[in-house]
Amino acid sequence: STGKYLSCYLMNSNCSDNHNKYYIIQVLRNTKTNQISYHYRFGRVGNSAGNMTSVVNNLDQATKMYFKTYKQKTSAGKGYTPIDMKLGKSDAFVKSEVVKIGET
Repeated sequence: STGKYLSCYLMNSNCSDNHNKYYIIQVLRNTKTNQISYHYRFGRVGNSAGNMTSVVNNLDQATKMYFKTYKQKTSAGKGYTPIDMKLGKSDAFVKSEVVKIGET
């Protein structure tokens, strides 16, 4: 199938500035309720500084939030770079899946 998973792992590493930060952005769907959530997590590699999950009204709203954050973080001012990450299964209490858009 075609399409794009709405999940990315961004890195910002700069040895001279002692930066080794990550930012994870995802759009998730609860597999029981079909509820859509926008999720991000960030911190220094090896430590989690923060995370947030927001239930949103629809997939379009979550998609806009995802791409807005992606654009901000990968801008020259922020300097994050996308890194390939393997999508895995979650052992979370509420099962979620990463949303894929543009399937044909």
